[in-house]
Amino acid sequence: MLAAWFRIKYPHLSVGALASSAPVDFYPNSGRQQAFWNATLHTYRKYGGIPDCDKRIEKAYAAMVSRVDSGDLAGLSSLLRTCTPLRESKSARGKLAQYVRGALSSMAMVDYPIAADFVTPMPANPVAVACAQAVPPGDDGLIVWLNSAINIYLNYTGQLPCHYVESELI
Repeated sequence: MLAAWFRIKYPHLSVGALASSAPVDFYPNSGRQQAFWNATLHTYRKYGGIPDCDKRIEKAYAAMVSRVDSGDLAGLSSLLRTCTPLRESKSARGKLAQYVRGALSSMAMVDYPIAADFVTPMPANPVAVACAQAVPPGDDGLIVWLNSAINIYLNYTGQLPCHYVESELI
């Protein structure tokens, strides 16, 4: 990332640089976060293996946000299996958004056709595996599915008993 930043900042001082997979020009309120999220959803739409996986993600995400807005943080903590109870809606909403979108975006970036463990242990085609998870009925079911989907990236081995939502994940 540093090489790419240097090329952007000082193009007159460098001839070339190598950078890999870093969202360099990604600043708050720049509008690029939505474009990055749209690219993530495109990956799930194209490679999810089922019709409308991207729409399922959006519905599940909306169900999660609705649960935060309703104030039922204890119920949401249970559905998402967080290590510590979620507190204070405004903070929880931002942390969950970053955590869930971070996991889904990271999984989309390492959606390889072979099993890999250089970032975290994952199966081949993790996006398709995530999309293929069974969806229980109702909004709670969508949230449970979302938890299963992010677990393909965050906890594929099943060794972690819960999610540390407080951790930064991008």
